[in-house]
Amino acid sequence: MLEWIEPYTYYLSMFGLFLFFVGIILLKKPRTLSRILLSVTMLFIGIFVLLTALELLIDDYHTMLWLRNLQQVTIFLSPVTLFGYAQELYKQNNPKTLKYLCLLAVPSIISLLLIFTNQWHGWMRSSIQLVETWNLTEISVTPTGLGMLLYAYPNFLNIFTVVLLMRNMNDLPSSFRISHILSAIAIVTPLTFIMFFSIIPVSIPGEVALSFSIMAILLIMVNKRYDYNSIWPISRGKILESLDEGILLFDFHCRLIEINPSGRNILHHTFGWEASNDQLLGKNVKELFQYNEIIILPVQERKNISFEWKYRSSCFQLNIVPIGKNEQNEMLLLVITDLTEKKAIENKLYHLAHHDDLTNISNRRSFIESFNNRVKDNNDYTFLLLDVDYFKQFNDNYGHIIGDKVLKRLANLLDEYFICKSEYAIVGRIGGEEFAVLIDKKQDEAMKIAKEFQKLLAEVPILIEKEKKETITVSIGMSTNDKEKDFTFEKAYYEADQALYRAKRSGRDHVEVYAG
Repeated sequence: MLEWIEPYTYYLSMFGLFLFFVGIILLKKPRTLSRILLSVTMLFIGIFVLLTALELLIDDYHTMLWLRNLQQVTIFLSPVTLFGYAQELYKQNNPKTLKYLCLLAVPSIISLLLIFTNQWHGWMRSSIQLVETWNLTEISVTPTGLGMLLYAYPNFLNIFTVVLLMRNMNDLPSSFRISHILSAIAIVTPLTFIMFFSIIPVSIPGEVALSFSIMAILLIMVNKRYDYNSIWPISRGKILESLDEGILLFDFHCRLIEINPSGRNILHHTFGWEASNDQLLGKNVKELFQYNEIIILPVQERKNISFEWKYRSSCFQLNIVPIGKNEQNEMLLLVITDLTEKKAIENKLYHLAHHDDLTNISNRRSFIESFNNRVKDNNDYTFLLLDVDYFKQFNDNYGHIIGDKVLKRLANLLDEYFICKSEYAIVGRIGGEEFAVLIDKKQDEAMKIAKEFQKLLAEVPILIEKEKKETITVSIGMSTNDKEKDFTFEKAYYEADQALYRAKRSGRDHVEVYAG
């Protein structure tokens, strides 16, 4: 029997040394609070196992009692650090976690003080005796009522840690949930083994140390396999901080529970919030968005929806995603993407694609597109084709820069004049010195408007250089739609071009209607 006993304490010591060195190795970078707490937990358990092995090997009662008391330090404090580890896995918030640790450590410290002073008051242990198992001697303690209550505290913390891990699983990426499940299984291992040892007829020396060492090894395997604390929430925090999108997380009661820097900036620029993250947290969605119903209602109704939201001069894309399946863990994710700059670029590109770069009125493609859309209603329309008279000679006399200035001035006059005559009028530059107008007027009224425009040009000479001014004229060809046949741009342009040719031949500065 003795030949088997020695390997038992030897292997128990090896377990303790292994866990102790693993605790030191876990302090490698990235050195986050979660990794530090896991490291401290491994160190506690490693020391506990080593102290247990020493207790089994030593026969002196007082030394064994001191070793047993020192074991209680690790037993009472390791669940506290383990809880902090689980808390940091869920949400990296060092000040909050450290605050929890300080509060949870108070009962443990009180228990330890009572254990070390028990010989004077006897509040924790009613009796202490030596028992022999497998030729190994260890201390057996009979606790008092108060002692039983305080000894249950570490087990309560372990169970609470398991509940925390399981509760937070729905808030994590599915690929990381298995690490929470395995960690929870590892943490309940000591309690499960102790219950198992109590019902089997065989006694095992140092059974608590053995069960804690198994828990530690399982936690090491989970940490090694998934390395959860070095990926999430470290990367989670970094990702949230680096995202341009505003990330806002609300609880079931629509209170803000998390926001990233981009989200805070958006709230600052749109609603004037100057508060820090801590001051914003806990505020209701109504207060945050200043009772803007466009955002508040979808959040309150927990809709899975995506839409654009314009606020003053800004434009945003909002994605609302409910998270969780029941009231206890149901949350809502609001992702806000600032589209203001993107929309400005899109508008600029649209303008460049649909407007003439010289005159800033509709170009040929845009005019044709608007023309075809407008004449679908089969109302009365007149198409006018205008050409600047003697423009080639004007360019030859004054140069192309002055020629361009004339075209821009003419385009401005066209746009202002015809839009005043009809809000549905379309004005565009078809090419060179050729312009087009579509107006929702019958032929006679359109003819009158066109002649009035020619009169306006005669009254508004264009400044060429210094005090020199020139009066420009335009010839105009007109085509009107016939409700009995299709009025396409190609047809309208052909007819107006024929009429324009007649106007040119008639001495220019004339208006002619296509006569068929």
